[in-house]
Amino acid sequence: REYLQSGSKLYLLSDFYLPQEGIQEILSFHGLDSLFQRIFISSEYLKTKRSGRLYSQVLGELQIAPETVLM
Repeated sequence: REYLQSGSKLYLLSDFYLPQEGIQEILSFHGLDSLFQRIFISSEYLKTKRSGRLYSQVLGELQIAPETVLM
């Protein structure tokens, strides 16, 4: 929450094989749903974090330069 107050944005990238709605339910249950600007689920893109392809996809969609991101 402090990180968000500094003006930064948080995005969730998950390799967990639940649909986005399932991830959102879990976040909501724990009171974390308002923290993330957007959620990216590997199974919905057929790309994984391990391969690096999900990161490239997210950076491209958000039009964010890799050197400006902390993952």
